[in-house]
Amino acid sequence: MRAVLTNIGSLGNIQPFMALAAELRDHGHEPLLAFAPPYEAYVRKLGFDYAPVGLDLDYVKLQREDTADALKGIDPLDTLRDSLPKLQQMLPQMFEELSQACRDADVLISGHLQPVSRMLHELTGIPFVSVHTNHFGGMQPYAFRHATASVINPFRARHGLGPIVDPVHTDANSPQLALYAISRYIRPATPGWPSHYHVTGFFFLEEKQSVPEPQLLRFLEQGEAPVVISFSSIAHPDPEAMTDLLLDAVQEVGCRAVIQHGWSGLAKNRPLPTNVFSVGFVQHTWLFPRAACIVHAGGSGTPATTLRSGIPAVVIPHVGDQPMWAEIVRALGCAGGVIQYRDLTAAKLAIALRNTLRDKNLYVRAAEVARKIEAEQGVSCARLLIEDLVRRVHRDPCPSRIAVSSNHNSAAAERRELQRRIRRKGA
Repeated sequence: MRAVLTNIGSLGNIQPFMALAAELRDHGHEPLLAFAPPYEAYVRKLGFDYAPVGLDLDYVKLQREDTADALKGIDPLDTLRDSLPKLQQMLPQMFEELSQACRDADVLISGHLQPVSRMLHELTGIPFVSVHTNHFGGMQPYAFRHATASVINPFRARHGLGPIVDPVHTDANSPQLALYAISRYIRPATPGWPSHYHVTGFFFLEEKQSVPEPQLLRFLEQGEAPVVISFSSIAHPDPEAMTDLLLDAVQEVGCRAVIQHGWSGLAKNRPLPTNVFSVGFVQHTWLFPRAACIVHAGGSGTPATTLRSGIPAVVIPHVGDQPMWAEIVRALGCAGGVIQYRDLTAAKLAIALRNTLRDKNLYVRAAEVARKIEAEQGVSCARLLIEDLVRRVHRDPCPSRIAVSSNHNSAAAERRELQRRIRRKGA
């Protein structure tokens, strides 16, 4: 089975598809990862085939601007509107490049943030699997959905496709197989969902080739388990000030700590006290179980890995859906504190760290949740569902195709040409 996997966004939006690709490869399938150019080196490092889709954007700069907007109290809707011209610019290129990537594929597996995937399915009938890493999207205000639709629907119309209401959330779902890569213990299936919607469990990437640097191994072996601070793809407006705050909190508590540089470059190229070690990329599935506590921003991928590690957290939500994830982790009894980024001080972080490290109940609860999440085997569940879909479509391909009507002969001709290019072998 030749599978194209695609999404757009930060690393947290990409890694679940790396995990699913690894599962597919381990079972004899041929995954092709179709991401933006900044992720090419990472994809190839793990030995996957790669196809470029989208512009070579500076995601660190974009994330830093979003975080700065949040700190200034700018309405998130205004931040979204500012980003939509970039999406509008990207759509034609993403459509063309993803079309080329799919020309010999048996199935297209797409994250909900990639709006052209559903279009390709509608135009060509290629078997289509959608993947969400949460199902909060339908809770967004109408203004957010309308703003995104105002950019995507005109592009759909150019290809003879009708408008949709919520292009990157509820209407990004596949009519054939919609997967929610989240634990049912965190967000169970919504009552009344169609039968082709499935909550699989989280997708975890196990980088078997990844070997941590010897200095980190020695640091971990030389004392008690450290606090691990990892803000991943958050890019802080003032990384030096953020590093100072973190160091002050750690020194006040008197604990050991590992600070990951992340997209901000925290604790990078500066002298550190002997109880603190700074490091670049280290796979979280390896590092987090070796921690005493994990400080993170929320998101989706980092909370998932933290919960699976069985280690309690202090959550510092910055932007987007991170406040919601923070409250989910706290409600599970796995967070010793939640501090909004705009309210963060060294003193508040120190208090939260002390409370977490001293609370035995947090560790008991975190271990209980970890056992449940580990047992779900999200990527295995997803693979089996995808294999079943492809088998069914190959036995009877006609029902999988979506009829598309158009009053414009040019759009219909373009669809037919696109369908020939994508679906014909060797086109």
